[in-house]
Amino acid sequence: MADEFNSEKVQGAAADGAAVAGNPVLVAGSDGANAQNLLTDASGRIEVNAINAALPAGTNNIGDVDIVTGPTGASALEQQGNAADGAAAVGNPLQVAGKDGSNNIQALSTDTSGNLNVNVGTPTNPSIDHVTSPNLAPAATVDLDGTDLGGTTQQLAQISLWSSIPWKATISSVIDGTPTTQDIVGGQAGEPLLWTPPNKAYFNVAFAANAGFDGWRVTFLNRNDANGQNGDVYATFYRED
Repeated sequence: MADEFNSEKVQGAAADGAAVAGNPVLVAGSDGANAQNLLTDASGRIEVNAINAALPAGTNNIGDVDIVTGPTGASALEQQGNAADGAAAVGNPLQVAGKDGSNNIQALSTDTSGNLNVNVGTPTNPSIDHVTSPNLAPAATVDLDGTDLGGTTQQLAQISLWSSIPWKATISSVIDGTPTTQDIVGGQAGEPLLWTPPNKAYFNVAFAANAGFDGWRVTFLNRNDANGQNGDVYATFYRED
């Protein structure tokens, strides 16, 4: 309603919680172009549109956020769904993963108890050589040679050693009959030893095709010189390409 000066009169009821009647005094603001009443909830608390523009640079605390709909698409990071312990995964829950040889992401695999499944690799062309020598005299030595490997490249994975008498053994790679010492070990009578290199790459040897022996060798020494007892010695070579 206008007065005699054609001005808008402020009038009407605006009881707390009641419907607005007439044109009571209300607090308002501007949206940049037009006046807008301040919006409140049913308890009179001002409702704030806190995120209507990009957040400013730097550290921002926006409180707790509930994501109603997760991102989708080939280029979006999808982390949603249920993954209760022992239950079937629903959707695409967050999981620990790694990259394969083709640079693709692969989830880590476990058994039903949660133990990690590990692929230790499959040896290429695995071979075993069994060599023995009976009645090795006290203080005497004997060479136990594996297969002649001339013209091939071989990795030594393990050697199994056993003797009926106290012993010392020199483990060597041999090129054209000339040995190169790789390790020296020993043991007591009847006690087996499974010798393993720190890594197979330490014993990856390219054997040329020579006239002499090319391969792996164990040289046993009978240390039972105190009572003059002969003994049997054994070596098993585990090798692969």
